[in-house]
Amino acid sequence: MDEIIIKVLSLELKGIKNVNYGKVKIKDLDNVSDGNFTFEHPILAIYGQNGSGKSSLIEALKILKSTLMGETLSDDIASLISLETNTFSLETIFFFKLNESIYLLKYYFEIKRNDDTVEFTKERLEFRSYINSRFTPYQTLFSIDDHRLISQHFKKYFTYKEQIELETSSKILCSQASLFSKLYLEMINDKFSNHILKDIVNYLSLYSKNKIIIIGNKFLSNISLNKIMPLNIYLDDEDSISFNNVFLNLLEPSVIEKSLFKYLEKSIKEVDYLINAIVPPLHLSFGRKQETLMKDGKVGIDYEIVTKRDDKIVPLKYESEGIKKIISISCALIALYNDQSILLGIDELDSGIFEYLLGELLDVLLEAKGQLIFTSHNLRPLEKLTYQDVVFTTSNKDDRYIKLKKTKELANLREIYIREVILGVKDYLYKETDNYLIKRALRKALK
Repeated sequence: MDEIIIKVLSLELKGIKNVNYGKVKIKDLDNVSDGNFTFEHPILAIYGQNGSGKSSLIEALKILKSTLMGETLSDDIASLISLETNTFSLETIFFFKLNESIYLLKYYFEIKRNDDTVEFTKERLEFRSYINSRFTPYQTLFSIDDHRLISQHFKKYFTYKEQIELETSSKILCSQASLFSKLYLEMINDKFSNHILKDIVNYLSLYSKNKIIIIGNKFLSNISLNKIMPLNIYLDDEDSISFNNVFLNLLEPSVIEKSLFKYLEKSIKEVDYLINAIVPPLHLSFGRKQETLMKDGKVGIDYEIVTKRDDKIVPLKYESEGIKKIISISCALIALYNDQSILLGIDELDSGIFEYLLGELLDVLLEAKGQLIFTSHNLRPLEKLTYQDVVFTTSNKDDRYIKLKKTKELANLREIYIREVILGVKDYLYKETDNYLIKRALRKALK
């Protein structure tokens, strides 16, 4: 089996929500180019005032995952695209190691809004090889513009008839990324049997499915309603480990296919081990589990999950929102800590979690093998992170993301950030509010 390591090095996004332009360096490319392939900073925290583009980065990662999986993009994405630009583009640079070969990959795509629908208008894939202690210049492997194949290197592998077939497919399935669509993957696997392009597109597709985990507000909002709770569980076979969402019914016992229950049972045991370390003496277990016949005729398991404290059993629905959130994301945190290709994106990680616990948890995750990108309003994590681990949003929609300049090794990033906001040293970090105007608005609101 091939040894694969994939990591996201940078993201450059244009035209999503209130971000006209923003670039985030997750790992300094200069260090990579010098041959240093150790990744010492697994966490990237996104901080800034409300409405300044924090969640936009998580949304961009979600779109990236769907794109690489070859999924048809939801029409809901049209509402995320900026009204000023009418297009959204994302350029992602990946570190890609295949056995002993090392590459940098640059994948770019552009999505256009057509009323309430979306379509891919541009795609481009480039790569650099690491040879003799240096990276070669970028070479274009694939390029398509307005559903027309551009890259001569790609086109030469196909007859004219096949090129027309590919371009027609791009027009018809315009809300899918051409390169990762079923037809393109089949033809690439056939025509590029001994070419690096075949490995790149297949492994990026698997990476997006099995290694990119995005936990947004919509995912966790179900917990606040206290009706269902999403849980990431492992689904492993001989070839790979993937994640799937199981939605636990908090109002009554849940039912799952018997063939999948063994994965849920394994995940609950792992979560129990972790949750007891995070919130002692809490334990997680099954209150009931029994076979039942599902509506589709399949054999299922009827189960209920409960928590235990000092031999007192409590249904999961009666636990606090914070506890349920930690349980919900625990499998993803376990994967992040142990798998160097995991990319975990969490919007508002701090919501519902005690700030001291959040800081201690991040202190442990600084040793994780994977990558964690999260947004937060709570400033406690800034006491644990360095300037290399944090990106701040700005009030400038044409340059949304910045990192503070190098600080002293033991400097408290929280104090530095607050001082610069209060003193206005970095006036673009915070668009100042006027307390008098807020009071006046409150008085006038009912008149």
